[in-house]
Amino acid sequence: MAYSDYPKPIVLVGLMGSGKTTLGRALADRLGYRFIDNDAGIEAEYDATGRELAERLGVEEFHAIEAAQLANALASFGSEAVIIAAAASVVEDEESRALLAPHTVVWLQAEPGYLAERVRAGTHRRSLGLEPTELLAAQAKHRHSHFGAVSDIAVQVQGRSVHDIVDELLRRLAPLPRIYTDLAGWFHLLTAPAEYEEEAAFYLAEIQKAATGPVETILELGSGGGNNASHMKHHAALTLVDLSPAMLALSQTINPECEHVVGDMRRVRLERRFDAVFVHDAVDYLTTEEDLRAAIETAAVHCRRGGAVLFAPDEVVETFRPVTGSGGHQDETRALRYESRTRDPDPGDSTYLMEMTYWFEENGKTEVLEEVHELGLFPRATWLEAMRSAGLTPSVVPSQHSEQDHVIDIFVGRAG
Repeated sequence: MAYSDYPKPIVLVGLMGSGKTTLGRALADRLGYRFIDNDAGIEAEYDATGRELAERLGVEEFHAIEAAQLANALASFGSEAVIIAAAASVVEDEESRALLAPHTVVWLQAEPGYLAERVRAGTHRRSLGLEPTELLAAQAKHRHSHFGAVSDIAVQVQGRSVHDIVDELLRRLAPLPRIYTDLAGWFHLLTAPAEYEEEAAFYLAEIQKAATGPVETILELGSGGGNNASHMKHHAALTLVDLSPAMLALSQTINPECEHVVGDMRRVRLERRFDAVFVHDAVDYLTTEEDLRAAIETAAVHCRRGGAVLFAPDEVVETFRPVTGSGGHQDETRALRYESRTRDPDPGDSTYLMEMTYWFEENGKTEVLEEVHELGLFPRATWLEAMRSAGLTPSVVPSQHSEQDHVIDIFVGRAG
């Protein structure tokens, strides 16, 4: 995937000592982006170090300067290829959190004790009057929830090389596959809505079986092109959430009566509850246990007491096996064919690969695209424990419909 397709801008947040400057420069070098250090910008603007400004103006006023520096950077470079290293304090500022919301934010995580050792060994800008361990422990406690709220990606930096961390960031920041973005208009030729009737009926029946009381409203997270919704909407009012605006626009062509919301299943909050929450195979794109738990938590907080939550991943560790496939469809003017292959090159990690080759045929011309989709692969025990931790009472339901060649697990939970 071309680096030019990566998010613009990317903002790094984290406690002092987490390496925002070092990692920001390294990531910018790899992506060919410009690096902007808010701390350096403040020092250049005020001709004083951060420590000096904090001592001269007070911590509260200095934090206001840091928030203003971030606001200026986002206003100036809010759609450009830049890496912005933001001051740790900005997450405490409500206006700054709102400014960060539409942008890609990376949280660099480490234990306060580890960061304190780094601060002692370096020449960080200020101590604010406290011993580093005490200071960072207090900041971690106060800012943890804010970092979590603003960040799209959290990466552990403790004890890792810069090269290793940047490699992980490049993998996790990789843009959505093109079939979900600029080529989303072809998606219904890849997988037709009509083919989902049997599958959607099965999921709906399991939801109704698990829920206490009628299921009149359903939230679907990762709804994609709306294939399942095109059948479920006849039985309940659906709200559809997806990360890709292009896929939601495609869904609206077949589901105009449904509510569509752009959002990430790991952190979207609609401030209301539904009779059921349904998550189909978009959950496969969560490749870390942390992200999986975040999505399960999202489902749980949107489900009413006694409501049902259903997750339908394509694979779990216990049932995974390499598979090859092919298919496609055509309409009056276009045709799409595909071949797929799934494999697990490293059984020791939590991912597997689905390698796709597409042939797009239009106006007598054929274009070929190859994409590799990295997908999550977790054992049943991880799913069940994560659901319990989110306050759900879970169960495993075997699923095998006529389109499948082997039994797969789905996970159904009732909200307490």
